[in-house]
Amino acid sequence: MPDVNADVFNYLQQHVSVYAVENCNRVLTANGAQWLCSRLMDHDPSRQLLFRSVEILWNVLEKCTDHDRLGVQLNDILCMRCSYVSLVRFRKILFKNFVE
Repeated sequence: MPDVNADVFNYLQQHVSVYAVENCNRVLTANGAQWLCSRLMDHDPSRQLLFRSVEILWNVLEKCTDHDRLGVQLNDILCMRCSYVSLVRFRKILFKNFVE
């Protein structure tokens, strides 16, 4: 399943969220920002899903026109918790070699 997820997230990153404001607004219409946040803690040893999810969310944040809707989706307690935990885990992995 992670390979399918990686393919989907790659497609979203490369073809949907990068090109058009309209596509980013469609992501919001489908509650995509909230869904992406809720998937941040999915098992993914490669960390590609985390990277791609954050990249898609960043593109949506930059290009969407309905920031109120984006705020509502990201202001969900599950979304905030998943974001926090996944980024703390990633930080620990990233900096484990520097702390001794």
